[in-house]
Amino acid sequence: LFTMQFQGTGTVVIKTHGTPVVLPVTPTTFADCNAVVAWSAASQVIVSSQVRLRRNAYPGHSGETVNLQFRGAPGNFIVVQPYEV
Repeated sequence: LFTMQFQGTGTVVIKTHGTPVVLPVTPTTFADCNAVVAWSAASQVIVSSQVRLRRNAYPGHSGETVNLQFRGAPGNFIVVQPYEV
């Protein structure tokens, strides 16, 4: 996993498999680390890794063993692709 931060004026082009989905970072938003393409710089990012015995054992989490957890104020967002690499 690597990150780059861009700032200033201009255009950034993001290429994805399929149509990208922009999700608001409401108090806490979880996403599969293989599907995340970009996020707003003001978001706090936490990598969480959990071993689960059952997929539905933890409400609010996907069935993935490694997730990215995003926290932030209103206006923050993440961009995900509907395809895992």
